[in-house]
Amino acid sequence: MNLSEPNHSLASDLLVRQLVVEGITNVFGRFSTGNLPLLHALTEHKNLHYVPALHEGVAVSMAIGYSHASGRPSVVHISGISGTTSSLSAITNAAQDRIGLVILAEEDALHSLSATDSPNVLSLVASSCQWTCEVKDKDQIARITRRAFYEAMSPPRGPVFLWFPNSIIKQTTSEPVIVPPKLSPSGGADSTFLKKAAQLLISAKKPAVLVGNEISQYRARKEAVSLVEVLACPAFSEAMPVGINFPNQHPLFLGLLPTLEEGSSNMLSDYDVILVVGVQHRQRLPEGLIPDTTVVIQLNTHPCGYTLPCHFSASADIAESLSKLRAELQLLVDNQWVANAKLRTANLASWVKAKRKTLELNACPTHGPSIPLRVFLRLLDSLRPKKSTIVNDLGSYAKLPLQAMNFESSTSYCGTNGEAPGWGLSAALGLQLASPDYTVICLTSDTSLLSQPQGLWTASHYNLAVKTIVLNRQRYDLLWAKSLGCHNEATKIEKPLVQLVELANSLGVPANSVASMSAVERALVELIEARGPYLLDVHTG
Repeated sequence: MNLSEPNHSLASDLLVRQLVVEGITNVFGRFSTGNLPLLHALTEHKNLHYVPALHEGVAVSMAIGYSHASGRPSVVHISGISGTTSSLSAITNAAQDRIGLVILAEEDALHSLSATDSPNVLSLVASSCQWTCEVKDKDQIARITRRAFYEAMSPPRGPVFLWFPNSIIKQTTSEPVIVPPKLSPSGGADSTFLKKAAQLLISAKKPAVLVGNEISQYRARKEAVSLVEVLACPAFSEAMPVGINFPNQHPLFLGLLPTLEEGSSNMLSDYDVILVVGVQHRQRLPEGLIPDTTVVIQLNTHPCGYTLPCHFSASADIAESLSKLRAELQLLVDNQWVANAKLRTANLASWVKAKRKTLELNACPTHGPSIPLRVFLRLLDSLRPKKSTIVNDLGSYAKLPLQAMNFESSTSYCGTNGEAPGWGLSAALGLQLASPDYTVICLTSDTSLLSQPQGLWTASHYNLAVKTIVLNRQRYDLLWAKSLGCHNEATKIEKPLVQLVELANSLGVPANSVASMSAVERALVELIEARGPYLLDVHTG
């Protein structure tokens, strides 16, 4: 049957056929009670795989991980107001990480809403979504769904929420599906911007480049590295990267910006011209991070500004713009500039190498009862397969893997800008589903895992071979508590202590526990060699 030809069918079937022509093969959701015609259509279609979870937050986070790995939009099905409220924190995570999701919210037939109540559902999610819409006409389903995918993947990417009343989804329609158009990529920045930026950068005494999350999301890392090497200047990354915006062991990479909680910083105080590329940072930056005298040039896929100072900017395709900017630079420089650039590169690389060596010496291995986090991460880095992805859900310690481990490829890391607890394990499941040839390792904390342990059931149910490493400190590591010196009894998880090995086993996941450095290597080897899902409880004290 030609999917574009009209035929009389249920509105729910039309929606499912539209998902198929959009290229969707997996729909994430949670089985619910009641007569849900859309759920029935999603689970019965031969070209769709419905992936159920025990909680809506797990389903949304799985979709986030799947989109992170595939670079494509994901679809989530939830039911009613209860499903909407249960998934709110995960939807917020997707918004903050700029993940394109299409959320299909089906009104629960057992709890139908009045016409005056429906707008209240949309208002719950409006602040976290690119677009929200209540479907009021069965003949508009294909058009609305097509627009939903467009809105979800247009810069800045993010979630889209569609509310389907039960009375609409059960009607019949003869409307055809709409085949998605083939879109041409957006072009590079205009020549005036590129020439001005090139002139400022080569005239600067100390230029720098600050890379953001749009670098990894729009596959522009190679172009960013090439530009930094031509400029012979340091590169920094925005504070909470969701992917690898710049190879973290590159000799010109100086690390992540500080967060507001980490206090003031003079990290960028010496630079007179800073090129800011693809930064999505919306939180307030530490005071004095970028001096008033510094010229800031911004380049984003989406109109930028937010909390960064900016003297002039452009919105364009990042990869193409960086390639053209590099060409402009090479046309303007002379032999003397090139010689000076080579000297800057050598000096900076030598300084960075010495700094990293000092960090390594300060984290020397131990065979005592405690397990130092940096040493543990370095050992994990040396043992993990080359084709592996680290999912970072360590909260207060999220920066440590990016300092201690080696992340060179764009597929080697997945992080978050969001604050929803329990995100990591579920996202790792979505990543594993999208990348079955990769070893996916989730680094999480005991407090984060306990927020959504239901993901362990999904891992076991589908035999998704995610390796979960729980850095177990038996307390909440709260940033405000650190700053106030308030690591008191209220932050501890005890009486009773949670037995994570027993918890994992009860949900069908093999597990082990390790409490001393001498036993870590053997435990990690066992974890990595396990054929299915596996949990390692690491007592870090």
